Amino acid sequence: MPGKGIATFATPQGDQEMEYDFINVIPPMRAPDVIRNSPLPWADKWTDQGWVEADKHSLRHPRYPDVFSVGDIAGVPKGKTAASVKWQVPVAMAHLIADIEGKQSNESYNGYTSCPLITRVGRAMLVEFDYKNNLTPSFPGVIAPLEELWISWLMKEVALKATYNAMLRGKA
Repeated sequence: MPGKGIATFATPQGDQEMEYDFINVIPPMRAPDVIRNSPLPWADKWTDQGWVEADKHSLRHPRYPDVFSVGDIAGVPKGKTAASVKWQVPVAMAHLIADIEGKQSNESYNGYTSCPLITRVGRAMLVEFDYKNNLTPSFPGVIAPLEELWISWLMKEVALKATYNAMLRGKA
């Protein structure tokens, strides 16, 4: 009930209401049925989400070595963002090309992901990190990852939207 500041959650003990001042609810995330109902998902973890089993550095499936996963279906600890995909695709491609050429690739995905957090109109934080939760800023000295900045907001609202749309069209 938004007007009353009360959220209702389904729990094993039944529906439970909680008061809130601010709420950010993320729906359950899972792979599409075509992946979840295939032999590709993890058998021992993330079983309810159905992510493709993958080596977190090469993005290669351990049982189906010709299969790589990136983005929303990749069964890696981090990396369900467009920024992650931008770094995952070259790694997967390097391994595929090396396979075709009968070689091996040393390319490795470090878990890079980016979370542009809008904190208010005209201000945002651009938090970028890797598998070890190390901050990995793309613009050191320009964008401080833990500060609310106008430039971070502008990047999220202008530059990143165009980049995301270009990626969806296969142009980035």
